[in-house]
Amino acid sequence: MACSTPNLDEATLEAAFVEAYNRMLGNKEQYIARFEEMLPLLADTSKLERQLAEVQNKHSHLMNNLRLYYGRKHEADSRPGGIQPALF
Repeated sequence: MACSTPNLDEATLEAAFVEAYNRMLGNKEQYIARFEEMLPLLADTSKLERQLAEVQNKHSHLMNNLRLYYGRKHEADSRPGGIQPALF
């Protein structure tokens, strides 16, 4: 029983690749122009940098709150009777 799956021989595949590659090279100015047009948009990281700064700031505040909490908890745990002051 013969396999019914369609297939391509190497020569057909190579010819299709060469044709597509030559078309691309024929329009290389168009591809370069599109690339140069998109490059500033792709390379602009200012929005990401702002988001990173915001997240780092939030992280810093959370870490400071944790330090305050654990510092106060340690103080309260070391007091006689374990009386805890208000945290926030």
